[in-house]
Amino acid sequence: MCCSAPASSAVVHPLAAIPLAGIVGAVVAVPVAALMFRLRGHYFAIGTWVVAEVFRLLASQISVLGGGSGISLRPASSSRWRRAGSCASS
Repeated sequence: MCCSAPASSAVVHPLAAIPLAGIVGAVVAVPVAALMFRLRGHYFAIGTWVVAEVFRLLASQISVLGGGSGISLRPASSSRWRRAGSCASS
């Protein structure tokens, strides 16, 4: 897959990536909008929901964007929650 390179091997300067992202977004949006604006009423609402879900799922699978890796969070301290509960009960 072409998008499997690690993020550290990016060759695009971050400031150049901003307008590039806008151009790529516009190129993707034009055909999607052409299809979506043909729908009316409830079909338009459901269609836009489906398109948003498809793009969300596609983005979650691209490893360069961190897809599939998950986010590791440290567990919340139980004493913190006890303190919050005790303040609410006083």
